[in-house]
Amino acid sequence: MLNFSVFLFLFFACSISYCQTDTTFITDDIPILKVKENEPFVLKFLACHSCGYHWSLSQADSSYVKLINVTSKHTSGRNDVTGGNVFEFWQFKVTATGNYTLEFVYKRSWLKETEKVFRVGLYVK
Repeated sequence: MLNFSVFLFLFFACSISYCQTDTTFITDDIPILKVKENEPFVLKFLACHSCGYHWSLSQADSSYVKLINVTSKHTSGRNDVTGGNVFEFWQFKVTATGNYTLEFVYKRSWLKETEKVFRVGLYVK
């Protein structure tokens, strides 16, 4: 029984340290999001890729705000599902302290009209 308890403790300790990147679910404008300099953070958006909708970054100070990666995953969490809604994960790192604004546009690439525009203000310490 002691071995199982030790195993569970080690498992949870490793899983907590593995998921240290902060993820913020964006559903509207965020005036101030506090992040740390040179530490990655993730913004999560809901999208419908099968409908043609994608998020794009339309404004950012690219000299200090670095886009590391963009990935998506079906909202069900399964890999064998096609169509429907997905979560888009945008991973960034900011290399200098200060205030920055990220602007994201949600639209179909072949249309001029935008469905949504979200602004995320970053306070980097």
